[in-house]
Amino acid sequence: MNIKFDYLVLLGLLWQFFFFLRFLVQWFESEKNKKVVIPKIFWHFSVIWACIILVYSILRWDIVFILWTIFSMFIYIRNLVLGSWDDVLSTNHKKHKTKNPLKKYFINKFNNKIYDIVKSINFGNMIDVWCWEWFLLKKLKPLLYWKKVIWIDYEATAVEHAKSQNNEIEFFQWDVTKLNYQKDQFDLVICLEVLEHLENPNVWLQELLRVGNKHLILSVPNEPVFTIMRFLSLNNFFQLGKHPEHLNLWNAKSFEIFIRSNFDGKLTIYKSNPWIIAVLEK
Repeated sequence: MNIKFDYLVLLGLLWQFFFFLRFLVQWFESEKNKKVVIPKIFWHFSVIWACIILVYSILRWDIVFILWTIFSMFIYIRNLVLGSWDDVLSTNHKKHKTKNPLKKYFINKFNNKIYDIVKSINFGNMIDVWCWEWFLLKKLKPLLYWKKVIWIDYEATAVEHAKSQNNEIEFFQWDVTKLNYQKDQFDLVICLEVLEHLENPNVWLQELLRVGNKHLILSVPNEPVFTIMRFLSLNNFFQLGKHPEHLNLWNAKSFEIFIRSNFDGKLTIYKSNPWIIAVLEK
């Protein structure tokens, strides 16, 4: 029997490939977690699979497959929109708990750089604004003995999680757009991966500078490197990797320009891809 490999056959094989791939990924995640789970990527592959079937069905003008695929695609997309299986955790929590070895490498590299910067600074007290649970604290803790340290966040769940892990440091839940502290109260102010989320980052930067008397450490994603890496790791795949919570996009040069529009002291910019770190010294 002769099999003619025309474009429809190739399209059908591609359709079968994604059909198999989504269940392979689901099975792998279930084995890893020792229970049946449906990871988010399952629905991504399902949407791709449905798109291929839809094209295949239209080319063959199979009305049964066309209607079935459209209905199925609605369910797949709706599951992606809901995303309720892991939204109870902050994106920062999920990032630090990742099992992806490449992501772990970049996160550890970034945290080590922050550690080295803090270690080089002489300070008596510090505040970390928008502390994101307790992950940075765990890294910096050896440097914080005999220091007055305050960590604040606007999310009650993040503060409670941090308190449960550390009973030696003060944690507060606050409206972080207005810091209830005196001018020049802290030797060191840390605010990591926050400015990209804010509608008025200039106002917030001025507030951070107000409460600090010496050093301010900031970090933001380095674009477009950050978005490209998210896309390649299939995060927000159909948005081409764009983080849904990021309102401001900077690279090293544009972030320096942004800071210089608010600050005229000593400024040092570091790259720890996919992030930028800025150290401001009054």
